[in-house]
Amino acid sequence: MADMYLDKTRILTAQNLLQVLNSDEVVTPIDDTFNLDSATYGIYRSWGKKPQNAPKNCVAWAKYFTLRFVADSDQALFQIAIDTSNNIFTRTKGGSPVSWMAWKQIGGVIANAISSLYRSSFRKVAM
Repeated sequence: MADMYLDKTRILTAQNLLQVLNSDEVVTPIDDTFNLDSATYGIYRSWGKKPQNAPKNCVAWAKYFTLRFVADSDQALFQIAIDTSNNIFTRTKGGSPVSWMAWKQIGGVIANAISSLYRSSFRKVAM
């Protein structure tokens, strides 16, 4: 990952990004009372209690990313779920009327490449 610069000043490195993504200030803990359909953009983590509307085959220990496609006012979103069993799922929200599409499980090279990093990151978050 390349570093990001603003006016020739480095503002973000890969290490900074990983620290932010694992920070308790950024990652919101959720449990089985939380509904992923109503999640606003952000990063969430479940630890032993699977949230409502999570992917069927996702284990209860996972991180969920909810992101916008375009702008603040746009209702189009996408979610990515990554669990500790090396599963990755995605879904989108859009259309007319706006609604969540079904979760799709993805994997392959992406899952294998980040698995060990992800698992060690989860251990750090749990401590």
